[in-house]
Amino acid sequence: MTYYVRAFATNSNGTSYGAQLTATTASDGQFRAYVFVEINDAGPRTALANYMASKAISGSIFRGLLLGSPSQVQSIFDAQMNAYLSYPGWGSSEPDIFSAPISTTSGGFDKYGIYIDAYKFQTIEVPGNTIPVGVYGQFLVLVPISALNGKSYSSIFIGRSAAGVQEVQCKPFADPITSLTINYAGSANIPKGEYKLYFNGQSFRFPPNNSPVYFKGGALMP
Repeated sequence: MTYYVRAFATNSNGTSYGAQLTATTASDGQFRAYVFVEINDAGPRTALANYMASKAISGSIFRGLLLGSPSQVQSIFDAQMNAYLSYPGWGSSEPDIFSAPISTTSGGFDKYGIYIDAYKFQTIEVPGNTIPVGVYGQFLVLVPISALNGKSYSSIFIGRSAAGVQEVQCKPFADPITSLTINYAGSANIPKGEYKLYFNGQSFRFPPNNSPVYFKGGALMP
């Protein structure tokens, strides 16, 4: 289902409206957060880089997060991330895309026994052995803008057990990339909608390990 959202304010001068935002829920009717994993191994890294290069995005040299950062120019960033999210290699040369629901109310527990907080995505598990021996994985989290009640995450919880996650700051908010949005056209990978990307280089990297890695929505800021 696709939702259209527009903020408004009314005073003695009348009513003014903000930009219209759109978001499409997953097939189960819920907003979901998504975790992508890039594998730092020659084969997958080269395949993703070649795919991104084949898109010939004007002004872009972005070939994946392991090889550099996206543009800080909104139009280029949007084109880069639309191509990146539509990469057909997710689930084959790169790991699957992992996800969990985002509830609009607090209460109850997710399937890992962790309390559900409103607007904080539920626990996402990246299974053990997702990252091959001898390399590391670069993680990024993607969240629909309309799912967070007008707010953004300043941190994400990450850890080796669902109950043992620790708060990690997202990419420093002084970085212009944190204000950019992805107007995603949609694909078989994830639904169309407006998203924000959350990551922080080394803090969102994990070496190979037989145990899973867990993510959960962190602190919200206006």
